[in-house]
Amino acid sequence: MKDKHDHAAAFVFSARASCPRPLSTSVQNASVTGMWAEFLQVLHRTGRILRFLGRCPTAAEPCVGLGGLRAWAEASGVPYKAHECYDLELQDFYGSLQARGARGLEKVHTGPEEGDVQRLHFSKLMDCEILLSGPPCQPFCKGGARKGSSDCRSDVLESVVSMVMELAWRGSLVAFVIENSSALPSHEYFKELLRRLECTVPFFRMEVVRRNLKDLVPHQRERAWLRGLRTDCLDDVTVPGLPPAASAMEMGTDKLTLESYLEEGAPPADPATLTTIMQANLSLYKDLCAKAHKASPHVRVFAVELDRNPLKNYGGCVSEDCIPPLRTGGPKVFLLSAADIGKCWKQMKYHRFLLVSERFALQGHSPESAQDFRGKSAAVKAAGNAFNVLAMASMLTPLLESAARNGVLQRGGIVKRTTAELLQLDNSFQPQQSQQDQERVCAGKRKRAG
Repeated sequence: MKDKHDHAAAFVFSARASCPRPLSTSVQNASVTGMWAEFLQVLHRTGRILRFLGRCPTAAEPCVGLGGLRAWAEASGVPYKAHECYDLELQDFYGSLQARGARGLEKVHTGPEEGDVQRLHFSKLMDCEILLSGPPCQPFCKGGARKGSSDCRSDVLESVVSMVMELAWRGSLVAFVIENSSALPSHEYFKELLRRLECTVPFFRMEVVRRNLKDLVPHQRERAWLRGLRTDCLDDVTVPGLPPAASAMEMGTDKLTLESYLEEGAPPADPATLTTIMQANLSLYKDLCAKAHKASPHVRVFAVELDRNPLKNYGGCVSEDCIPPLRTGGPKVFLLSAADIGKCWKQMKYHRFLLVSERFALQGHSPESAQDFRGKSAAVKAAGNAFNVLAMASMLTPLLESAARNGVLQRGGIVKRTTAELLQLDNSFQPQQSQQDQERVCAGKRKRAG
């Protein structure tokens, strides 16, 4: 192995410290509205590691959804090329992207046949350096069926974990990030999967992080992230834990407000066009917002779930300068401007539903993505299923930087480790073991993992 200090030893992440760079051509040509360009500048700065490498790491992306890595790479000015991308749905979305000239999507497999991870023969996988995935969270989340391992959709998570094992023992995988419901870590099913993963690939260090998107963007949604990094990518293996996820200040997102994501000039919603129940709820919400604004005059925008009665125990709540959790369907988010909350609805800056395009923006994807779906319901579902691009970048960036600093992730392409080298990273093996013994133990572990 090469001396890790020969590779980018001084590389330390700081989005604010990085030199301002112009946006990529694709970003400059994008038709954006409002202050979306400001968000793109932030996303561009977070991609410093990608520009340092001069490429996007080869990635396995089961349950790829809208493509968080693709959005991050394109905003960072680095070409994206799909390698192992799978999704049961979104045929129309990726078909539309390709029809509009998007490149590098040839190996995005979608649909119930090609996009099903559970039908995939892992032996046919390409070597990949990273794995990113957001398996279905409905078996575990509070708003889902909550059947846990009794829900067949939980099998997808198990397939993703098996993919991690396969790529790890090939010696190509250096890091992985898996996103899911914040309730997942408390399930015994997940705890058993994590124990299996830790035993099968002991040369990876792993941790589970719960994080509210509100720490980064104006979106109240707590998620759980399983992060893993191969131990030869660590600066000091004696220091516990992994490089911490990047903060809002480090990423430069601390100045982004809810209004940064909202389209200017969108027409207000006439209360007469609402259902009777929504009209009643709107009246209640306006009273609550008026009181909240007196207590917190700095608030600029309120977001409420208009089809939920705020007076009920399981009713709606008033979100201040952020939105409630975006879901695949569910409650309709209604925006109310704070400064003119007592005025006629026609005079208010915001008196309308959250637009579908704004849902995509709040998840870190182009507002134009909404046009790549045949219907509004499909677009809303896709936006709700997506993991936030900035949150993904905050989890992944410190891992990639650590791997680059230690010479494992390089500009030229994949640097694979042999089985013997992987075994040397495993502290559970004794030094006096012969290479033949180590190979035999390794083969046994791989067989159990398969």
